[in-house]
Amino acid sequence: MGPLGLVGLDKWVHAVGYTGLGFGFAAAVRARGREEVATAVVTAGAFGAGIELVQAVLPYRSFGVADAGANLVGAALGGLVWVVVARGSESRR
Repeated sequence: MGPLGLVGLDKWVHAVGYTGLGFGFAAAVRARGREEVATAVVTAGAFGAGIELVQAVLPYRSFGVADAGANLVGAALGGLVWVVVARGSESRR
C-alpha cells in the first residue's frame, strides 16, 4: 500500500507522474482560462488512457482502469498546480 493506505504505491506513482504531465501541458500552452486548463488536463488524461490501452495488447504489460484513473487525477492536480503558479506570477507583475 502507498501513503495513507488508500491505494497501492503504483497508483501514487502514476498520479505524481501525470501531475507533471498535466502541469507541463498547461504550461506549454500557457493556459489562462478554464477551457485551456481543462483541455490540457483532458489531453494528459487521454494520453494516460491511451497508454493503458496499448498495454492491454502487450503480453508483458497489463491494462488497469485504476491506473488510468490515477493518471487523470494526477493530470487534474497538475492543472490545478499550474493555475496556482500562473496566478502567483500574474500577481507579482
